Order: sequence, then C-alpha cells, then structure tokens
Amino acid sequence: MNRAHPNENGHRGPSAPDVHLLSSAEGEVTQVLLAEAGYETPYSSKPLAAIRQTYEQHGIEVFVFRNQLATGRKGLARTPGRSPIDLDDPLVVEFLRRGRSGTISAKIDPYLILKDLNAIQEKNFPIVQSEWVQDSFGVKTGPEGWGIILQPILASRPGDQFLADELTLHPDLRMLIQKTELKFEGGNILTGNDFALVGKNTLAVNWIDRLKQTQEADLGELNEEFDRLNAQFARTLGVRELIWVGFDSPRLDLFDQSRLSFQPDYHLDLFLTLGGRSDSGSELIFIADPRMGQKIAEAATSEEVDHGLQWDGEAISNSLIAQQFDDLERFFATYNLQAQTQFEVVRLPMLIHAGIVYSFNNAIVDMTDHGKRVFVPNYCEDLSDPGGKGKLTRTLNDQLQAVSAAVKEAFHGAGFGQVIFTGDGALMKNYARRRGSLHCLTKVLRRRIP
Repeated sequence: MNRAHPNENGHRGPSAPDVHLLSSAEGEVTQVLLAEAGYETPYSSKPLAAIRQTYEQHGIEVFVFRNQLATGRKGLARTPGRSPIDLDDPLVVEFLRRGRSGTISAKIDPYLILKDLNAIQEKNFPIVQSEWVQDSFGVKTGPEGWGIILQPILASRPGDQFLADELTLHPDLRMLIQKTELKFEGGNILTGNDFALVGKNTLAVNWIDRLKQTQEADLGELNEEFDRLNAQFARTLGVRELIWVGFDSPRLDLFDQSRLSFQPDYHLDLFLTLGGRSDSGSELIFIADPRMGQKIAEAATSEEVDHGLQWDGEAISNSLIAQQFDDLERFFATYNLQAQTQFEVVRLPMLIHAGIVYSFNNAIVDMTDHGKRVFVPNYCEDLSDPGGKGKLTRTLNDQLQAVSAAVKEAFHGAGFGQVIFTGDGALMKNYARRRGSLHCLTKVLRRRIP
C-alpha cells in the first residue's frame, strides 16, 4: 500500500502548519492526564497513585479523570425534544439564506453512534472510559495557551467516545476540540518536530473505509484517493512528513494468531520510542529488542526464558520473533537512504515472558532546560521477604531487574541524564498482562518548548 510520495514510505506536505500534534519527545512535559478505570471501587485510585506521585515529584501537573456519573446501569437518559423553527418568519428565512455559502457533506453518522449506545444498553455495560487514556484522542498545540483535542468521530472503544467532550468542560484545562473522520488510536502515532510515525495498521483501517466508498473506481482513481488520504492525515496531524511504519505485507500477529498485522505488536508505542534529536542532528529512535532482553535475563539468573508465544499450539521460534524487530531496523535504514529525515537507531531490551510483553519503550520522553529525561515503566518488586513470593516470581523479578539496568544504560548512552522508573512493580506487571504500560496510561496534554 506504499506510494512513492516523496519516497516509498512517507508523505510530505507543503509546509509545517502552526497547529500540530504535540511532539512525543521534544519539549518539557508540564501537564498529563491519567484515567481511573470506569468503575468505582475502594481500590480504584490505587493503581495510578505511584505513577501520579512520580510525575508530581518531577514538577509535572497531573489531572486524573474519574467517571462519577451513574450511567449505563440505569439505562440511557432521554433528551427532550426541540421547539420547531418558524420558517414563515421572514427574519429566519433571511438568516438562513445568508448562511448558504457552500456545501458541507455529512461525516457524522448518528446511526453508527446510536448503534454503539444501543449495544452498551442491551449488554448492560456502563458508559465509562478505560485506563488507556493514550488512545482515545490526540493533542495538538493551540492558540494562546489553549490545547486542541483531536478526536475521531467514532472511538474504537465506545466507552471512550465522550472523554474528550468531558475534558473540554473543565475550565482549568483550557482545551478545545477538533473532530476528525479519520480513525486512529494515540498509541499508534509517534510525533517529531515536523513528522509523524503512524503504524500501518492505522493506514489499513482508514484505507479499507476509502475502498468501501470507491468500489467502482479504476486503479488511477484509487491512486489519487490514496494520495488524498495521505494528504488528509498529514494536514490533520499538522506535520510535513507522514511515515507509515510497518511491514510490506500483513503477517500473523505475534500475540494473537486470529488476526493479521502490519506491525510486531498492537501499537507503535509498545516497541518504538522517539528520543529527540541526537548530537549529529538525526532523530533518535529506540527499537525494542526481545533477543537482547532474553540474553540479559538468562545471563542474570542462569534460567531459560520461555516467551510463551504460540501459533496453533506450536511455539514461535526465537528467530522469527527477533526477525520482526530486525525488519523494523531495516525499515528505518532504507528510509534514511531516500528521505530528508534521518533516524539513528538504538536497541532497547524488551522481555517477553510467558506470553507477556514487558516493554520499556512504553515510556514518556521529555527535554528540559537541564537535558533529556525519560519516565520508564517499573516492573520490579521489593521481594525482601524470602517467604513472600515463590521461586518463579523471584526469578522473573531478578530477570526484570537485570533488563531494567540495561535499559537505563542504553538511555544514558543516548544522552539521557535522568532515567526515572515509574509505577508500582506489581501493578505495572498487571498492566503488561493487559498489553499496555506507562505510555498507554498517560496522555501528555502540554509541553514547554525551551
């Protein structure tokens, strides 16, 4: 699905707009959003407490979204009808006439939203958000201190559909909202100064939608439509260069054999991290390396690491898993040969154990006046009580400690003065079991550019 415009994998717009998606690395993080699970229990606030504390200790303002509305279980509220407009009133007719300056095609299909709401009601689900606040929307710079929430018309999770609207109601946040017909999840987009890396799974979802609308088109028309989709994405995100990241053709998902994927994992932020500009002027990009993580873990404990990944009951070979991430490094090496933006690859250990990905790429990067720092998920527990945990847990903990030390060394070697391990180890392990981690749980709302 790649088009050579201006090169095999990217699309470049005419100029960098003033309003653009926040960088994933450049600038100092000053404000973030966390979201509690959309059901209230005495335990609800505890999983995020350690994360919030660490951010606040480092001068970051933290907002925590908590849904306290009694929705879903009691059914959907009915909205009152509206008064009819008197079209016989000459004043009304005149104002309507003045407003006819162009044609706007409908993009919002209320029936699709209603379908989601009906499904929620029929299954008696509460209309609540998830903790994965990263994915619901994007955040763009705005005028005079305002931020702009970039919100897909249809959320991938119906419970997150109205999160952006709630945020715009909070006066202290000073957020506006921009709707888009494009479909995306925030974890599958990483942004630099004037470019965006977008996972090809996102491209596939949007391109399939376009194909459904142009079934009778010939190849030439489809090529033009593909160029329009590229241009729309670049313009909407506010970047000059759009880079679709992934494989040339779909493969079986490493973690879910029931689906195909253009990526090694669900979202880019699970295996890629942007690190800002290097001393040479290239863009630092950290690529996960499960082979490196396995070697470090096994050397530290003299215990074999079983990744636990299978297709049709057969273990996936270590070489096949490693190949997925090697192919990503080759992707950026090829990109460097034909594009203005240059990437400098740094390998970052990843540990895959018993089918669970412990990703250290799922991190928050920022750059202050004092240098670079990164908030990295902490998966290590305090197991000082010898009788408190079993041997398998202690072995995994020792392995994660060894991999964490190597992660810290890799970031330090790339110019990061501070590597801040964040979150309660036991709870971060639980998030990892659910295919997410620190970056997935955190939405950066504002950055200060030095």
